Amino acid sequence: MKLCIIGNSHVGALRTAWTSGLSDDFPGITITCFAQRGQGIAEMVVAEGRLLPANPYMKRTVEFTSGGLSEVVVAEYDAFLLYGLHEHGQETGDTWYSAAVRAAALKDKVTGQGSHALLGKLRGLTDKPVWVAHDPLPALAPSGLVAADYDAELAEMQRLYYAPLQARLVPQPAETMVAGRATKLAFSKDSQPLAVGDDRDGRHHGADEIQHMNTAYGAIWLRAFLPGLAAQV
Repeated sequence: MKLCIIGNSHVGALRTAWTSGLSDDFPGITITCFAQRGQGIAEMVVAEGRLLPANPYMKRTVEFTSGGLSEVVVAEYDAFLLYGLHEHGQETGDTWYSAAVRAAALKDKVTGQGSHALLGKLRGLTDKPVWVAHDPLPALAPSGLVAADYDAELAEMQRLYYAPLQARLVPQPAETMVAGRATKLAFSKDSQPLAVGDDRDGRHHGADEIQHMNTAYGAIWLRAFLPGLAAQV
């Protein structure tokens, strides 16, 4: 099973978990990551069965994260995971908004994201299985958080926007979450920027970083996702 992961800086947690020994637990799976910090990788260019970097900087970063590959040759992979490139807030489920406002906000939360744009490009090249996962929820203390209907909102996104493109939306593992609105603070501790071959590689984010998660989070996420991968392809 050859899995291609394409995404933003959040891929770093998955990549470090995989290369730190998790791959030994899944000997039948090979993972190749094509990632870039920020949202730019959604601008990859479609060309003859491939996704190509849109600029020299992107080319350098995907070559680094993939181990030397400068383009995604779609035919070489069995399945795809678009990871990150989708900020997932929880405002649309609040009942004081009208149904029309909530529906419009939900649409914007999907179609306005880089992951959805990249999904459209990928679907123009292949009908192979594609999974999509949002950025981790921000890391917050549980005090004062009001529970959100996370599962219901993801189910609605799946029904309206991902199922028509034959893609599957992957929820964040429940064991990492608080009240459906946040990630447990422990998973943001000692997080690192996505390694792309520059002077930020190996550094840690500051103590106030709440968006990026650590290797432990990446390992939990992959352990939740990978066991069912082969059965669904």
